[in-house]
Amino acid sequence: MMNSKDKKIKKILIVPGFYLPHIGGLEKYVDMFSKYLSKREEYEITIFAPNIPKSEEYEIKYTDVKIIRYPATVFFIRNPVPNFWSSVFWTQIKKMIDLNPDIVISHTRFYFSTFLACVFAKLFGKKFIHVEHGSRHKATKNMLIRIGAECYDHIISILLLRSSADNITISRANSRFLKHLGAKKSTVIYAGIEVKDSMECQRDKLNQKDIIITYVGRLLYEKGVHDLIYSFLKIKEKQKNLKLLIVGAGDYEKTLKETKDKDIIFLGKKNGDEVMEILLNSDIFVNPSYSEGLPTSVLEAMSVGVPTIATDVGGTMEVVKDYETGFLIEPKNTKQLEERILELISNPQLREDIGRNARLYVKENFSWEKCVNEYIKIFNEIEK
Repeated sequence: MMNSKDKKIKKILIVPGFYLPHIGGLEKYVDMFSKYLSKREEYEITIFAPNIPKSEEYEIKYTDVKIIRYPATVFFIRNPVPNFWSSVFWTQIKKMIDLNPDIVISHTRFYFSTFLACVFAKLFGKKFIHVEHGSRHKATKNMLIRIGAECYDHIISILLLRSSADNITISRANSRFLKHLGAKKSTVIYAGIEVKDSMECQRDKLNQKDIIITYVGRLLYEKGVHDLIYSFLKIKEKQKNLKLLIVGAGDYEKTLKETKDKDIIFLGKKNGDEVMEILLNSDIFVNPSYSEGLPTSVLEAMSVGVPTIATDVGGTMEVVKDYETGFLIEPKNTKQLEERILELISNPQLREDIGRNARLYVKENFSWEKCVNEYIKIFNEIEK
């Protein structure tokens, strides 16, 4: 019988648009996936990512997960482009070639890194898998960028998607979007969330005077945080002892901060542990986004029992069941958002019931072990 030492080691190269210490849902996904896959002895994992913000060029994490960071510059629409003129970039590329991976995985179609991963896989005859986190064309106020993004999707993205052995999506909404783009194949694999049993106990011990409403995510126009601020100010006219915590940073931060109110607190970027601590001290979580794949922040809030209000975009409806595990609202509908927040404020028992249901739902359905098992099935299938 073959033991673990006799098994062929499969080398996996992951090429994301961003990676830690850059903060975001994609970065968390890649990090946690690598952590759990690396526990399987037959897999060797390397992450090849832009060095933004500047960090170590080479690092080892978890069970021998290697991180190679290359110099890059964000020129436009938050898309890192490699510094081709830098000798360091070519040194890091050589490391990637020397790695000789069996499978190359890219994340999110519009990053330059996805194009890089696809070309690398084709040049060196490697199996290529794409993981899509988006469920619609880019949402932005800039019409030219919006039109350009749609053209890119229907010309370049479709070529990338059709070049992959499989397209993995993080929600059914993502799969529908890829079908719209013309992808021939896609497989839904839900992400996992680490749920620590101790967190529930910590939350039970909290006793605070103010009702804390929290948002966690990037501060971009398409995240709809301005709608949350507008609704919060309206609610304050009727309700006292409220605080709004806004966690994150981004291009729209300066505009959002133009609203001056002592009860709106911008906390800036926070790491994973800090975010979970903030969520434990929150009474209501709101995600007012106009575009999502399957929002990590929503899953995190639900995992610690925070009742959640979220816009019905992307795959959110696949986890937020109205009046059961949270509330769904229409994007940009500030009146509906006000009503749902007031309903939760006035009904502590409803907050407790929805929070408990949400925590249980995430614990039962979003496991990293399960996610990794589904990936391994695909790895085995494409290598037959």
